[in-house]
Amino acid sequence: MALTFAVSLGGATPALAQADVNSESKPSQQDREQAVALFERSAKAYQEGNFEEAASYLRTAYLLDPAPILLYNLAKALEGAGRLEESKAAFEKYLEREPDTPDRKGIERRIATLTIQIEERAALEKLKAERARLLTQPP
Repeated sequence: MALTFAVSLGGATPALAQADVNSESKPSQQDREQAVALFERSAKAYQEGNFEEAASYLRTAYLLDPAPILLYNLAKALEGAGRLEESKAAFEKYLEREPDTPDRKGIERRIATLTIQIEERAALEKLKAERARLLTQPP
């Protein structure tokens, strides 16, 4: 997973350096610089397997400079942390913000896979709860 995040980072710094045309107000130069620094810290955390930490840095960076690439990387970090619903939501928001991304079909497939994983996880939890209920009932 670290490799896919690192590959996606390749185009991120230029994205952070550009004004986000979809945002209501442009980030200040200071906010942009802070966002880049947080982004770099998130990449290091991600590569070390600290997905929650990476996600935290990316959320803060996105608040400072809402560059869409941050949503993509946030989705990857959240997925690594096992937070599938949040990952799916971040991927969906990324596609909303970047509808013409060249990797749209790949991201849509990832969203579909996450949806299946979320459903499977919910079904497993339901089975575990039913098993626990049956084990605690008197015969």
